[in-house]
Amino acid sequence: AGAAAAAATTLSDIASDSSRQGFEVPNEAKLQGELLRSTLQACASMAAVLAANLGSNPSIPDAASSTSIASTCGLIVAAFNLLSPSAVQLGPEELGEHLEAGLEGVANNLGVARAEIKETLHLSLPSEGGGGNSSSGGGGGHAPATGSALQALSTVQSAYAKLKSGEALTSGSVPPGLNSTSTAVGELLEETMDLEMRAREGLFLTVVDLLKARNMAFALTLAHANASPETLQGAVAALHSDYAQYLKIFVVDDESRGQYATTRDLPRWTIKVDLPLDDLSGDIKGLPKFALTINLPSSESLTGDLKDIPHSASVIVLRSGQLTGALKDLPRHAKQVAIGSFWVSSNIEGTLEDLPPYLENVGLWSLDNVGGSLQDIPRTAKVVQISYLSKVTGHLQDVPSHATHIELWRTESVTGDLKDLPRQATCATLVSVPGITGSLQDLPAGLTTVDLRYTNLVTGDFQDLPKAANSVRLWYLDLLTGALEELPREATEVDLRGLSATTGSLQDLPRQATIVYLWYMDQVVGMLKDLPAAVGELSLRNMALVSGSLQDLPQEATSIALNSLPLVSGALQDLNRDATTVDVRAMNLVSGDLKDLPRKVTTLRLEADDLVTGNLKDLPKSVVSLNLLEMNQVVGSLEDLPTSASDVCLYDNAHLTEDC
Repeated sequence: AGAAAAAATTLSDIASDSSRQGFEVPNEAKLQGELLRSTLQACASMAAVLAANLGSNPSIPDAASSTSIASTCGLIVAAFNLLSPSAVQLGPEELGEHLEAGLEGVANNLGVARAEIKETLHLSLPSEGGGGNSSSGGGGGHAPATGSALQALSTVQSAYAKLKSGEALTSGSVPPGLNSTSTAVGELLEETMDLEMRAREGLFLTVVDLLKARNMAFALTLAHANASPETLQGAVAALHSDYAQYLKIFVVDDESRGQYATTRDLPRWTIKVDLPLDDLSGDIKGLPKFALTINLPSSESLTGDLKDIPHSASVIVLRSGQLTGALKDLPRHAKQVAIGSFWVSSNIEGTLEDLPPYLENVGLWSLDNVGGSLQDIPRTAKVVQISYLSKVTGHLQDVPSHATHIELWRTESVTGDLKDLPRQATCATLVSVPGITGSLQDLPAGLTTVDLRYTNLVTGDFQDLPKAANSVRLWYLDLLTGALEELPREATEVDLRGLSATTGSLQDLPRQATIVYLWYMDQVVGMLKDLPAAVGELSLRNMALVSGSLQDLPQEATSIALNSLPLVSGALQDLNRDATTVDVRAMNLVSGDLKDLPRKVTTLRLEADDLVTGNLKDLPKSVVSLNLLEMNQVVGSLEDLPTSASDVCLYDNAHLTEDC
């Protein structure tokens, strides 16, 4: 309550100063003092209401105060943004749209009509002409208000930095209750550490930023009053809950899955677009203008130029191959960028040195016109994913030293030795990088993911793998040796293909393994019953010494692929009834009828097995992807296929019409 009352006084003073001196708003020709003053005065009014509401319940905000907080924060954001250097780039209509979108977001989700909020607060928007064309003399600049915000943030940040470092806090530099409740308050302060940076860079702050600041101020107020740790922790929990509920207003995520078809369908006040499974279409110009997070990895049909990505965005994941533009046009303050498609080369230009300078996550896929050296990647990057960029050069030792996650796919011009990987790395994926050499014993000890596929000059033995590895993928590495019993015991994924020198038995596999792929290993022996019981995804191919019956497969296996195992027998009815993927090829001792297949199968492939019979009409109704090749005892017509089957290939079958 005290903090809110102080805010009301401060805002009133700022509004009064602007009335006397005039503020030189960046868009001074069309948007000046009157709009700014009315906004600040509305903020002051709502802050006073907030103070009264909090005064009656100082520990936990009630519904009424939450509504007041929402409106107050939205308007404070608007006022601050009018003074932001970023406003130079926006016209009055865009500024008006930002103010109105914020109000509309609050109104839409709190059940309050936008018009009522506007009328209550006497807020005049430039698009309606109320104050948009007024002018005021003088050129006070935007320093007073911006400076106040920065000063407040800087003070808190300084105090918190001292608190974290254990430095003694001088009397008056921080509320007295802060020391005894540092954990509870620290959680809130941690959330606000980047506010000063954002403010100093003149970036648009959002309602969420101010909500964090409000939480911080509220906790500091309680701490100043020497509230007990229990009271403060209760308040912090309530604030987090309130914040989480309010945040939903401005977030479009999986709860909204399937509701939006194009970018322009998204609510324009959205600050977080997180739809990893949706395939939105349209131009990226249609994205919400003040979005902080844009996560659309499945929207392969998006179009547009990188320069049209909202300048406010700090997380950008756009995995479309139809984007154009230049890397230099990405928002300069972005922290995470993932651009490009695995399947289509994007017409994006530039070099790695054009990337935003403070990136923490770098992801670039199939950008044929992008070059540069690994040493040009921002040194702040902790995640580096470079795939199918043939013009990129460099050495493994050029990867940022703080990187923990390194993925390089088909970067033929990159060289180096495994010992050059950052020592703190936890993931190393090097796929088809022929210039990489070294031994498995040179890998960082803390790696949990070891993925070396077609990196043919790597040597070593399985016993040299990091003991911490829980995912091991090694493909077609002719210089590797080892026995299955030497694999890391904690591994949950074992994917070994074309390692002809591998020895051992299926019973030597790590017992925690849930994913097992073993291909082309003539020296590995064992029975299907020896596989780890936890295996849910299994693929065995060309294993001449593996034997057993289908009924011995792990009961957890729902994805089953068996190919060319001459000593394995059984019937289709022995497969796990919950299996969703069945791939059985060249299994001459496996018999059965199509009606015996598990009824939940969505992906089915049967090939070269004359002991399997049946009619297409007996296929599971759940099948989506179907491949039947050389299945000479299967009959039926295309009309008998399940209506769910959308990916069908019938080829070289004696009694079926070819259709692929």
